[in-house]
Amino acid sequence: MQHNASRTSREELRQKMPDQDPCEVYMRYLPRSCTEQALREKFEKCGRIKRVWLSVDRATGECKGFGFVTFSSKTEARRCVKEYNEHPRNWMD
Repeated sequence: MQHNASRTSREELRQKMPDQDPCEVYMRYLPRSCTEQALREKFEKCGRIKRVWLSVDRATGECKGFGFVTFSSKTEARRCVKEYNEHPRNWMD
């Protein structure tokens, strides 16, 4: 019975969460040296970037290896995924 209660709370939580932005691209395998500016410069040729966000270690200030780039349109986001999806790890180093 406890299991059903936790499942219900997860479903309620999902309903409260905002929909994922279709213009947002998840970036992973970023090097610890990565900065928001470097990420913006790398992907701006795919289209107009509205926002760049990196997960940063609070203690060291280094990138944790992932982040998000939000483009102004779905077409630009798809272009980014198409062009860079096959890149090897740590391509920015």
